[in-house]
Amino acid sequence: MNNTIKQEIDSYYNEYLNIKSKTQDQITTDDRYSFADTILKEEFENPKDDLSHIYKKVVLLNSLYSTNIYATFDVSLNIYKIADFRKRVMNNDLSLVNEIRKNTISGKQKNFYSFATKYCHHHNPAAFPIYDSFVEGSLIKYFSIIFPDKIQKSKMKDYFYFKKKIDSLAKEWQLPEDFLYTKIDKYLWKKGKEINSQKKDI
Repeated sequence: MNNTIKQEIDSYYNEYLNIKSKTQDQITTDDRYSFADTILKEEFENPKDDLSHIYKKVVLLNSLYSTNIYATFDVSLNIYKIADFRKRVMNNDLSLVNEIRKNTISGKQKNFYSFATKYCHHHNPAAFPIYDSFVEGSLIKYFSIIFPDKIQKSKMKDYFYFKKKIDSLAKEWQLPEDFLYTKIDKYLWKKGKEINSQKKDI
């Protein structure tokens, strides 16, 4: 089972990496994320922490991953005001997700949870798994098979809880460190998308 999962995860990840070797006729709209990640990698590896560069990263991430933030400058300003962000994100400070996700825009409280996990992930992929609805769906599915009654959907937007469940699944599958978190994210995302597509076909 574990070797099968490892092979499947590697297969999915290699497909993601090999997008650029596809011909024009082979490329689909799903392939856009591989190109998006290349663009984001260049920007997020830039050590600048001034507001203009933070704004650029927020706008790019929001656009390329469709995170539905309409007030990108407000979010950028919120991040800019976080003390010691660079040091904390590189020191695996998970509490940053909660600081980034909570925003007051035009007097209203907004919660950009998925965006916050992506923003931290792209700064430090080895420490911050990405949350989105597809990953949640596949994570719950696998837990229901391996650990019945040991995952709560209502807690998935508690980032500490979410990461703990990702780590538990990786441990059960005996995945090496290089599978965390980029490889397992791509795998769970794609599986989650397949699950969602199957539901629509019923």
